[in-house]
Amino acid sequence: MNHLFFILSTAILLTACHNEQSKTGNQPNQYLSVKDTLELPFDTTRVLALYDMSIREFANNAPDDLDTFVLSNRMYACDCPSWASEKELKQIEEYNILDQESKKQHDVFYLERGSPKLQLPEEFMVFGNKIRFYGKIRTRNGLPKNESFTDPDPPAGPVLTVYGYEVILPASIYGPEVHVPDPKGKMPDWAQYEMSVLTVTKQNYFPHRE
Repeated sequence: MNHLFFILSTAILLTACHNEQSKTGNQPNQYLSVKDTLELPFDTTRVLALYDMSIREFANNAPDDLDTFVLSNRMYACDCPSWASEKELKQIEEYNILDQESKKQHDVFYLERGSPKLQLPEEFMVFGNKIRFYGKIRTRNGLPKNESFTDPDPPAGPVLTVYGYEVILPASIYGPEVHVPDPKGKMPDWAQYEMSVLTVTKQNYFPHRE
């Protein structure tokens, strides 16, 4: 009887260990999906291991005489140029320059890809991030090629053809929703979660890719 009890206890213990491992992946500190972060202690490095983002890329067909632009994305609520240098963005905000003609003078760009395979990850299109682009200004009064617009008549503006990019770290990305503690218990269910913002650094992103 004692022998049977020992066998049953061992089987239950092994099953529990297997189920716990299935929840967290092959390694004890590994998330299986972004959704796991809702219930587990939040760890930025472990969450970033789930993302497949390239912080630098360069097209094979890039010409030799490229210019360098360090730009940030100012997400205007319109189909319009939105990439500018930090200096230009400060001038735009200071003088409230929002009309399209002024943007042309202040080098607020549309971006277009010099290669169809070149793709800046959407995760990095967060205001405040700085991206180093390698490219050429194709026109100062046009529209990017092979881009779709919601506006049937989008405004023309400066277009920068990009052949390479490098995200300047640290940079921010929007992460998974995380639970917000509600000590008074009065928050509605929909308000108990909020979008997290993750800071990507060389220390917390690259260890998973080397």
